[in-house]
Amino acid sequence: MNGTNERGKEAAIQTKISFELGEISSTPGAISALEETGEIATLYLERHHSGDWGLVNKSETMERKNSLIKDFPVYSAYELPHTGKHLAIITEADRSKTTILLCSEVWAATRAK
Repeated sequence: MNGTNERGKEAAIQTKISFELGEISSTPGAISALEETGEIATLYLERHHSGDWGLVNKSETMERKNSLIKDFPVYSAYELPHTGKHLAIITEADRSKTTILLCSEVWAATRAK
C-alpha cells in the first residue's frame, strides 16, 4: 500500500470507524453465556463495529485503530453482566469473518497451539 492510501485510510478511521465484519459466527459457549444473561449479540457486534472495543485501555485502543489501518485482526472484549464471563469478538485480518466467543475460549485455543 502506498503512503497516500495509508494516510487516506488513517483519516477515515479517525473520522468514523468502518470495516467489514464478513461472515458472523458464534461459539456454543458464547451463545449459552448470552442466553444466560439475556443479552443480545447484536448489541456487542454494533459496539465492536463502531470502535467501542470494550475492556481495553488507551494503548490497546490505539492498537485496535492500527489494526484497521494495517489490516490486522481486530479484537474486542466485553464483560457480560452478572456472570463474571467475558465475551470476545474477533474480526479476521482479511475481514472475511467475525467470531463471537468467550474470552476463556480464546485463551484455551491460544494455550493449545
